[in-house]
Amino acid sequence: MRTPITKNDLTAQQIGTQKVAGAQKVAPANVEKAEEQGVAEQIVKFIPAEVIAFYLPAIAAVAGLKAADGSVTPLYTNTLWIVFGAGVIASLFYMYSSSHNDLVKNNIPNPMMRSLAKAIISTFAFAIWALYLGGPFAASVSTSAGTVSPSGQALTTIYGTLLILGFTLANPFIYNSLPFPNSSSDLSIVNKEYTATKSNVLGQVNNVTMRNHTSEEIKLTKASLYWKKNYFQKPLAASKKINQTVPANSELIIKEKLSFMDLKSKMHYLEIETANGCIIRNPPFDSTK
Repeated sequence: MRTPITKNDLTAQQIGTQKVAGAQKVAPANVEKAEEQGVAEQIVKFIPAEVIAFYLPAIAAVAGLKAADGSVTPLYTNTLWIVFGAGVIASLFYMYSSSHNDLVKNNIPNPMMRSLAKAIISTFAFAIWALYLGGPFAASVSTSAGTVSPSGQALTTIYGTLLILGFTLANPFIYNSLPFPNSSSDLSIVNKEYTATKSNVLGQVNNVTMRNHTSEEIKLTKASLYWKKNYFQKPLAASKKINQTVPANSELIIKEKLSFMDLKSKMHYLEIETANGCIIRNPPFDSTK
């Protein structure tokens, strides 16, 4: 799991930003500092803490590669880009690894695709944050004298701020728009009880246990049972509207009876739909066993 970013970390971030920029400017007023810190807080929560702990000291250390008069050198700029590239790779790796382990531990469907999606979103967040700080982006915009252009640093801060605001505005819809609509892996089916199909008696699902992994309650609206005929054909076996709420960080047993389709239908899977349209699927199971 990722460790939270403290206010001290964000303060250090602002100091690191001024060092990397290399621009001669007066420190902003306290109000402006608070505004900048607020912008940074909106994006750093999507980035692994390990990456932030690496990137800020690294770009500050690279400042020692400038010329004696403080001018930008090709070695300085290229090294900043290498550090940025390392941050991109680290963001992808750390977020995928931590997310995948958490999803597998909680039996969430499609852990690989969900983890990859979170890793890509996290990596994109890191790139925006790096642009906001300046770093290699600001260093690449230099004057004929070889110093980092103050206007270049200003541009990276402006565009970085706009991208951060846009990212935080769109992020709630990004994950939900992906092929698996269970946003943030908030809910999972941890258990089911069913009567198997025997002889001429149709079986049925009796109880389904749902687990809420968040700190907020989740409302359920529908439970469905599908017959998994083949990859393309998935006929609906049974469906019922439900009006139940899974409390925060707890489990709920749905006591709805969903009958199997017929004796030929061996493989079935469950779908639970939430009030915001998210669908949670249970892996197919043999209804005759």
